Amino acid sequence: MALDERLLTSYLAGPPASERLAGLFGELVDQADIGKYRVIWCGRFAVPFGLNFAAHLTKAASGRTLTGYVLRTGSSLSMPWLPLEEQKLGLTGDANLHHFVTYAAVGYK
Repeated sequence: MALDERLLTSYLAGPPASERLAGLFGELVDQADIGKYRVIWCGRFAVPFGLNFAAHLTKAASGRTLTGYVLRTGSSLSMPWLPLEEQKLGLTGDANLHHFVTYAAVGYK
């Protein structure tokens, strides 16, 4: 959770400048082999690309700079299992200190 908080505040809060997004990508993916993770993080390709595109598009279309705001974070450790046994789907993934997912909501204005 501390690593995700640092990544969010260091790279996704504030203006999504190309250099900052490249820094995020560099922390997430081995630059010598982009098939190797440095940090397992969903969206490691899509988030930097999408934010860079949105920032450039916003600047070109309206002349303003996007700013990111971390709205909320959480994890699968703080959420209960989904009750899917009645639908014969079994339990959702086990959540423990060795297997969990963090969630983040970041808004851009």
